[in-house]
Amino acid sequence: MTEFRKLIGSLFRSPARSIGTKLFLIFVCAVCLSVGGLGWFASSAARSGIIDELEQGSVQTVSLAGEKLDMQQLSYLNLALELVNNSSFLEPLFQITNASIDEEERKVLAGSIQGLLDQLALSDSRIRDITLFPLEDELPPISTIRETGAIADAAEEPWMRDVVRAEGKEVWLPTREKGYYGNAPKPLFAYGKLLGKKNIGSRDFALVVQIEASVLGDLIKEVRLSDNAETQILDAHGRLLATNFSEGTGAGEVFAYDAAQQAGSAIREGSDGRQLWTAYRHSPISGWTLAGVAPLTELTASADRIRAVTTMAVAGCAVVALLVGLWLVRMIGSPLRRMESLMNQAADGLLTGRMRVRSKNELGQVAEAYNRMMENLGRMVGETLASAKEVASSSQRLSEAASRTTSAAHDIRAVTEQIAQGAINLASGAERGIVSVESMGERLKEAYSLQARMAGSAMETGEACRRGGAAMEGLVTRAEATESRLRKAGDRIVGLKEEAGSVRGIVELMDRMSKQIRILSLNASIEATRAGAAGAGFKVIAEEIRKLAERSDESIASVGTFTESIEGEVEGTFAAMEEALPFFRQMLEEIGAIHLAFGEMSERMEQLGVHSAGVEQAIGQLNDEGASLATVMGEVSAIAQQSTAASEEAAHQCSSQTQISEQLLEQSRSLGEVSDKLALQMRQFRL
Repeated sequence: MTEFRKLIGSLFRSPARSIGTKLFLIFVCAVCLSVGGLGWFASSAARSGIIDELEQGSVQTVSLAGEKLDMQQLSYLNLALELVNNSSFLEPLFQITNASIDEEERKVLAGSIQGLLDQLALSDSRIRDITLFPLEDELPPISTIRETGAIADAAEEPWMRDVVRAEGKEVWLPTREKGYYGNAPKPLFAYGKLLGKKNIGSRDFALVVQIEASVLGDLIKEVRLSDNAETQILDAHGRLLATNFSEGTGAGEVFAYDAAQQAGSAIREGSDGRQLWTAYRHSPISGWTLAGVAPLTELTASADRIRAVTTMAVAGCAVVALLVGLWLVRMIGSPLRRMESLMNQAADGLLTGRMRVRSKNELGQVAEAYNRMMENLGRMVGETLASAKEVASSSQRLSEAASRTTSAAHDIRAVTEQIAQGAINLASGAERGIVSVESMGERLKEAYSLQARMAGSAMETGEACRRGGAAMEGLVTRAEATESRLRKAGDRIVGLKEEAGSVRGIVELMDRMSKQIRILSLNASIEATRAGAAGAGFKVIAEEIRKLAERSDESIASVGTFTESIEGEVEGTFAAMEEALPFFRQMLEEIGAIHLAFGEMSERMEQLGVHSAGVEQAIGQLNDEGASLATVMGEVSAIAQQSTAASEEAAHQCSSQTQISEQLLEQSRSLGEVSDKLALQMRQFRL
């Protein structure tokens, strides 16, 4: 019982800290998910297959029932076809509307037609009555009902207008509790057909056949998609005509169905939230719809049973997985917990614990390896304890030798430091002299370099001044040429202005000529008017001359405007050129002054180059003397540095020897402390 409680307690440990819990969870989850997924897939596949079979079977069942309904309706429609094809019916029908026959003869003809209707009504016991309504003549209806008073007003009903508008096509009328004349003891449905000019060539009559509604109920009485399903007949407007629904068994729902497809099926949601399977077929004869409605749960009951069995199987597999998981935890987790306990004891110093080996699998091999590890670790601890004692003894002897070496090294170091100090002072003085000489040489080099750059810059500046002077000469020449061209352009603009004035005079002359032409045209028109018909041609010519003069005025006005614009532009251009000429004169004077300045600058740059050459020669001589002095100081410095290096090397060796001795002494002391600590730690282990 204690072992079982420990086993259950281990299952509640974190999977990150317990391999048993991790294996248990992996195994149980894998089994449950695999079985659950397989069961879900099987039940879904079964449900999908059932729905596919249901779709085909339900549509086929509804289609067969719809075909029976079509055949029944065709049998009733054949009654009208028999009448249309019967000469014994057509001849009295044509004659009865003849105004020349007397009333007695009309009654005989009506009786003949009524006899034919009686024969057709007796051919099927479900036919309640057949009535022929005259629509264009003041005649009473002809019907198998002997008392026609109740049906006299039926010709004015809205449904009768639907029959007339159909123009010879059958119109099926929905069920009414007391029929369409209000005198029937049971519900009736009917159809109407227009007989007249458009199909038989006679006057218009409406044929109405009333049929017992029980015919529809009998057709769908045994048609069910399931035990609690409902079969319905709906008219073209979706109104319920007949159903085999009974309280507590059927669905009791009416839906709208897609008229674009003749037959089909779909899953719909009922008013109470249930899912319902619907299958339907639209009749090509009457436009009515035969529909079957069934609870989807009833049709898919086998799939639900499969799902229930699958759920129980998943639950059973989960229980088995739990038991197998517990067995795995006990088989793997218990040895691991035992090994964990022994390792904790070993961490506390107890190395006597051993695993009991019972199996040859991986856990048994791990247990054997652990036992061998503990035995080897015990031997290693014993050997380490003996070695620690030997190390402590050796460190004591090493400490004594290091103390003596350190004392001798201190004495040698003091003497060496005195020798090294003198060499350092000599080397320091030599180095300061070398630094001074080198500094002077660097400055002479910088002065020489600066003098060379200054000479080069003076030459470049002189060359630039000469190029600038040449450019200024060219600029003066181009400026003078530009001034000359501007003066010539001004002269040409003055001539253009004078020519524009001449054009203005020509335009004024043309304007006066145009005015005289208009006056002559006016006079010619007046004279032509006085001449009457003889001057008509002359009048047309005068009118054309007037129009030509008007167009000339428009052209002259345009030319005058353009000439004024040219004169304005010429005057503006001439004024701009007159303003620019003083600017060009001033620019010529300034360019001449700049040209003289460039010449003076070039001469001064040549003088600067001559002086710079003398300075460069003096700096070269001073640089050579500084190089000789630097060579002498370098030799002195080298001798001083060699002496200093030898002294420093001796001092360094003594210092290193002293440090090594001190470190050796310190290491010997540390080694003694380490050996003491190691011996203390080894005594914690119990072998």
